[in-house]
Order: sequence, then structure tokens, then C-alpha cells
Amino acid sequence: MQSTQPRGARKSPGRRAAPGIRLAATGGVAVEPRDGGISQTDFLRELKHVRMPDYRPDAARWTIRGRTIKAVARELADYAHWSSGEGMHPSLAALALGAQVDYRSAARAVEALAALGLIERTEDTRGYPQPNGYRLLNPHLSDRVTVLTPAQFREAADALYDKAKGRRRPPA
Repeated sequence: MQSTQPRGARKSPGRRAAPGIRLAATGGVAVEPRDGGISQTDFLRELKHVRMPDYRPDAARWTIRGRTIKAVARELADYAHWSSGEGMHPSLAALALGAQVDYRSAARAVEALAALGLIERTEDTRGYPQPNGYRLLNPHLSDRVTVLTPAQFREAADALYDKAKGRRRPPA
């Protein structure tokens, strides 16, 4: 008898997590983020509300825009383990292609994300070199970025909409 699932589709394990428990994709083992870490889903949700500053390191002749940093952060989060935010080993070329930026811009954006406290470089624990190891960190723990509340985010979006339509809002 033939299966009705498309070829290559994975069957669900059939078990559900208890409320508040996240199950890892392998073996059903609960994996919680380590100290300061954040899951991929939560990072992407919080990144939406982060007001990303432009970044210029000390004594550098270049500045990278906040929107470029945010695009690379989104692309980097796609490589993270969904429940722990760890296990990312993308090449800079893959990040650059995914975020549609130049290779050097991707390298600078990764440097900026580490300096802003949104990612952490990790060492490989399996015994062979992995130069591009990263882990997602909670944006709320960084003092270098501003995380807007949902109400502040809606207010800023409304202000941009009104500005685009030529409306003026009375001061609050």
C-alpha cells in the first residue's frame, strides 16, 4: 500500500510537548537556551521590535547601516536550532547571499551583531574546527540596542503612515 505523503516528507513523531516545554527536533529531549540565550522563534519575534543603530567601530573608516545588520541577523537566525538558538555555522558567503548584501557587508554585520550583544561566537566542542560558530542572545539583555514594546512599535508605525500620507498628529 502506497503512502499518501509526498516523497521526502517527514512524519510527525506523534507526541506533543506539555505547555511551557519545548521539545528538540531530535529524540524529543527538552532543550532550553543557556544563560542569556534565546530560541530562534523568540529571537525573530524580538528582532522585529529592535531599533537597530548604525554601527561604526572605533578608528574605522566604514559604517554599516542598521537595516543591513538586521537583514543579516534574520538570515543568521535561520541557521539556528529552533529551541536553543545554538548550532549556527553558516559561511559568510551564505549569509551574504541570503541577506542580499556584499560579502564584506555580511562580515561587518556579523561583527556588529557580536559587538551589540545580539550574538555570541562559540567554540566547537566536537573536536574539529568550526570557525563560524554563533549563538543567539536575548536582545533585552543588550544595553546597546533599543527594543520597542508592541505599543511603541504600533505608535512608530502609525507615525510613519501619517507622515507618508501628509497628516499631522497633534502633540500628546
